[in-house]
Amino acid sequence: MAGENAMDIRGFVLEALEISGAAFREVKEDLIMAEVTVEIPPLFFDPPRLKKQTLNLVFDPEAAGRYPGAELVTRNSPRLQWFVAGLKKRGRLTLQTLVYDPAVAGEKFRTCRPDLSTGGSHLEYSEIFRPWLLVNYVVARYADRLWEEPISLGIDMSSGRIHEGFFALLKKAGMRPGVPSGQIARQVIPLEKAFALLRGFLAKKIAAADRSWYENARRCYEEELFCLYRYYHEKTGVSSLNPEFIRKAKELHEQFRPRVEVRPVNFGLIYLPEFLYTTKKGAFCFCPLLEQVRACTREEIPSEESTKEIPGKAYAEKNPGEKSSEEIHSGKPAGEIPSKEFISPHSDKG
Repeated sequence: MAGENAMDIRGFVLEALEISGAAFREVKEDLIMAEVTVEIPPLFFDPPRLKKQTLNLVFDPEAAGRYPGAELVTRNSPRLQWFVAGLKKRGRLTLQTLVYDPAVAGEKFRTCRPDLSTGGSHLEYSEIFRPWLLVNYVVARYADRLWEEPISLGIDMSSGRIHEGFFALLKKAGMRPGVPSGQIARQVIPLEKAFALLRGFLAKKIAAADRSWYENARRCYEEELFCLYRYYHEKTGVSSLNPEFIRKAKELHEQFRPRVEVRPVNFGLIYLPEFLYTTKKGAFCFCPLLEQVRACTREEIPSEESTKEIPGKAYAEKNPGEKSSEEIHSGKPAGEIPSKEFISPHSDKG
């Protein structure tokens, strides 16, 4: 957050512009000229849309007098709050750890699996944090109209399990920035493979979704094309050879052509705590956020060699060619993050 003086606010705005990828130029030390994307609210039957806008920003009243028309950005000003809200909404990357009270986790475990409860008030446990990749997508369907649907997916970077609606769960949880200080499960799935698994999940979801929008777009296209053909046929008698008809027919095809665009909005490496309980029926892992209980594997049962560090150089030596969670938050290359993907509605394979 920005401090109270003009230099702190200016530095915050510059950092916000860099993070968001906006084009900007510093004019001496007084003025910043930036090109940002703003959302235009819906009007009557027009849906909301995005457009580019140029901002001229200054940070003290004296500079505002030297640049007529420039916008003064000060503490609690609407423009500063706009930058803060934009970062909260559109921040691309985050690294967070979920904090969970062991006593509350124990109560949830008893509720989920009363058959495993020992009957006592205290459960012996150990805690381990599992790295999850959070990706918030927007699935856009283009035809004569635009439909957009937000989809939030989380993938366990140790097992490949995928959970839909992940962000909604995290919004209700207690989070703190950074890496946990306790034991961390090894990340065994490279970033490229994680995105491939998420893409496959989305492709199946899109293929199974209602396709009425696609059929409606095709019907509207055929009706518009017939009207266009009839108009030029009656006008010239050779509509199929008329260059203007051909041009407008191509425009109609592009307007009504159904396509699906999957656009990642932001990402996060989230460490979720799992509690390992040993009962008379065996060892079980419990994730309180997802309220899931499963039998622990032999590798997950705590031992002298259990991992206490982020998978880094030691893990890379044992697993050459795989990306570690260290690479995701250290700025080192960890694979390409897709900006957008197109999925054809004509194929169920996406």
